[in-house]
Amino acid sequence: MSGQPQSDRRRFPRYPVTCLVQYSWSDLRSEARVTELGLGGLFLDQEILAERDDIVRLQLLLGPDRRFETAARVLYVRPGRGTGCEFLPMKPEELRRLASFLSELDPAGSYPTPPAEPMPT
Repeated sequence: MSGQPQSDRRRFPRYPVTCLVQYSWSDLRSEARVTELGLGGLFLDQEILAERDDIVRLQLLLGPDRRFETAARVLYVRPGRGTGCEFLPMKPEELRRLASFLSELDPAGSYPTPPAEPMPT
């Protein structure tokens, strides 16, 4: 791990949010609250039972009748703080949907346009 702060290593900004996420891995399912969200990943406000590098399925509840489903890799679990996850590559239309939601969170309206190609891991 580099000595660089996490925020300096991110390719995309994260925004403070409060939304529910339903997540699953293996045959386990649970819910948590998302407190940071960006095109590259999210932060859950609780430790989850998955471990670093596990792949989890996520269903973000972004508002009434507004769900976003994707997969992510657990980057870290911080005892007493929460869990950071990095999204796996998405189809361009999925990235656009997520970017559209994120643009509503950016008061300056300057959220970056998602790349045309799926993001590499």
